[in-house]
Amino acid sequence: MVRSMETPNFILYNLPRWARLCETNQMTYVGYENMRDTLKQFGKVKILEIKNGVVKAFFFNKKNAKYAHDTINRMMIGDNIVRTQYVY
Repeated sequence: MVRSMETPNFILYNLPRWARLCETNQMTYVGYENMRDTLKQFGKVKILEIKNGVVKAFFFNKKNAKYAHDTINRMMIGDNIVRTQYVY
C-alpha cells in the first residue's frame, strides 16, 4: 500500500540540480541529503519529498515551517533564486 504524503506546510520551488559548496568551492549535486540537512536547522521534518526541482516538506511544528519560509524565500542556491511557500 502506498501512503500519500500529508499536506506539506513548506514548499520550495526552483531547486537547482547542482550548486557550489561554500566550504570547499566544489560543485555538488543538490539532493535529498542536502535539503534534509538544511531544513533540520529550522526544526524537525517528518516528511521530505523532492521532485522536478520542487521540495515539499512537512514540519512537525508549523512555526518552524514559517521560520524556514521567512529565512529561505528569495535566497540564491547555486545559480537559482528559490521561492518558498508556507502552507498554513
